[in-house]
Amino acid sequence: MALKIDDKINISEYELKTTMKFDIEPLLEIKEGANTRIIMSRGNISTSTGQAKARKTFAVTLFTSSLLESGLTYNKFISRGKYLVIYVLTEESKAHSIMVGKRIETIKNRDSQPENFRFFNVRKCSPSQRVDIITEICYSLKPDILIIDGVKDLVSDVNNIEQASAIETLLLKITDELNNHIHCVIHQNPGSDKMRGHLGTSLMQKSETVIVISKDIEQKQYSIIKPSETRNEDFTEFAFLIENGIPVLTDYKPMKKEKRSKKDEQNDDCPY
Repeated sequence: MALKIDDKINISEYELKTTMKFDIEPLLEIKEGANTRIIMSRGNISTSTGQAKARKTFAVTLFTSSLLESGLTYNKFISRGKYLVIYVLTEESKAHSIMVGKRIETIKNRDSQPENFRFFNVRKCSPSQRVDIITEICYSLKPDILIIDGVKDLVSDVNNIEQASAIETLLLKITDELNNHIHCVIHQNPGSDKMRGHLGTSLMQKSETVIVISKDIEQKQYSIIKPSETRNEDFTEFAFLIENGIPVLTDYKPMKKEKRSKKDEQNDDCPY
């Protein structure tokens, strides 16, 4: 059966021309010597992922605090402006959520909540309610950056294709219409480097940058931040640790593991 085309659709809304000019507008970059690497830009989504308790939220507070004013944070993160940043937590208690906000204040040497930083806790809500609240936040407050710390809690089943597609479509719609950036946080599957479910797969495919946070194998007090997937140039992995409840960047370099052949692994099991 032939598809019926709705004559109300205005196809010119979707057409592009080579004479059009759309610049990539970086919001957050990583400084590497004389160069910079874009990790967040307007009109895109990005994702941080890692195993449970890998200190993902600590890492994301580094990004968040850096976006609150123009300039350089920790001699590592470059923000191109003073942006309205909204942070939504889906799984933390209110007490732990307040700690996240206080941590962001401390990183920026503030003694009060910055006027361009607002955060919300939607833990008590159902997945559909969380979606409605986040949508209302976006269209009423129009943040430059929205952080969703616990994006899996916007669906009842991370393996449901329809639910994953609906969230993906919503995030792309918001970033397109508001020309802002949405950064999501999601767990990896236990014992795997894959993000959870169909939702994780959708985020990997649609994200401008996918960042992995993991505890160092040898020195577990360090967490490593590294690029997994990016449409821009990769940045070099770096490490942080926690001092007095605050993430602090370090010069620690994780030991590189040599990739071993299957033959070597088989020989490990040989008793002779």
